[in-house]
This record gives sequence, structure tokens and C-alpha cells, in this order.
Amino acid sequence: MKKNSQKKKAKKPNSSRGERSIHHLPVIVSQMHQSITLRFSSTSNFTGAQTITWSNLLDTMFVAATTTTAYRVWDMVRLKRVTIRAGGMAPTDASTTSTCTVGIEFPSASAGQIGSGVQKQDTCMGQDGVAYVSLAPDPRSQAAQWQVSTNATAFVLRAFSGAVGAPVFRAIVDVEVEFKNSIDISPTTIASAPAGASAGEFYYGGLDGARAAATTWQTLFGPVL
Repeated sequence: MKKNSQKKKAKKPNSSRGERSIHHLPVIVSQMHQSITLRFSSTSNFTGAQTITWSNLLDTMFVAATTTTAYRVWDMVRLKRVTIRAGGMAPTDASTTSTCTVGIEFPSASAGQIGSGVQKQDTCMGQDGVAYVSLAPDPRSQAAQWQVSTNATAFVLRAFSGAVGAPVFRAIVDVEVEFKNSIDISPTTIASAPAGASAGEFYYGGLDGARAAATTWQTLFGPVL
């Protein structure tokens, strides 16, 4: 029996694969994009209920151009979830127990708003309890879609002690969002102009778009202005 003396033919390289790596560059994302959870605390300016707009959310991060002018970092925002917490208050006397109530709402009362109309709240009693609500917008509602800057309502926050309308200070809210920029949107200044900013510095702002001294929901990140 003859031995097979023929050498095995070397396999030809996969030319199509090689050609693709040379002639077809990978598809890449050509814009900035960030997912982040922003944290805020209610201040003495808070009145018990606060409407947050899409413009407010886009004003939470900005870069100062001058001491009194600042521009948003992001052009578009998508809301993923809102979580609010607040602790109970000490009873005023032995016969009463102070309560703390927090709530979140994705309203749908305005034409074109296309929200889910969902609202939830939780109440705790006494200083050892924590009222807690975490709520995501309905994925089929406009509140869950990418938004540009408008004064339409994104969501409503509530935090009060005892009777409705008595605001709770130092409640904590976490806002889970995604940001991105767009080549089609021109640089936009923030709605509430800064004072005493350092040109070129990055800052965090209040959840309501106001500056630190006037905001109802102070950012817990820094630097803050």
C-alpha cells in the first residue's frame, strides 16, 4: 500500500474576512451619551410639591462660559426612574404621632403630554420610619421617551409631614436618567443664570433648574452653583 507522500495543501486565508477588516470600518456612535443617577435633597424653599420639567432636567449639568453665563452639557434626556425617601418626624407629644408622606406622579392632564397618569405615595409614622416610593414611567408613555428641552411636565414630587401641604425638608430623591447630545441642537444657556461662576468650570444645578440659594431640590453632587 503506497504511502500518501503528497503534502497537505495549505488552507487559503479567508480573503473576504480580511477584506472586511480593511475596507469596512466598524460602526461607531458619534455623540456623547451618559447614564447616571442624580441625587437631590429638598431645601427650606420646598413647599410640599414640585413639578419638574424636561428643561429642568437638562439644566442639572452645565459648564460656565463666563461668571454669569453657562451652557448645558446635554441636549436630550430620557427618564428611567424616580425614587423618593423621607424620614418620619418626632412626635410633638405623647398622644400624637407625626407622619411623613412622599409621592411621585407622571401626570397626563395636559393635551399632548401623553403621560401614564400614574401616581403613588407612601406614609411612615414616627421618627424611626422611612416613607419610600420608586416609580418608572410607563414605557408606552411619552414620559419614557427621549425629550428635548421643553417646559412640559416630566414628573411631580410630593413630600409633606402631617397634613397635606406641610413640606418635609431634607427628603432625598434619586433621578435615573440618560443624557445625550445632538449635532442638530445649538448650544443652549441654562434658564437660571449663574453668579460668580468660574469660566470653563463644570457644575451641577438644582433639580428645579434654580441656583443653589434658591433651589427647592439641592444637588448632592459637586461642584454646585
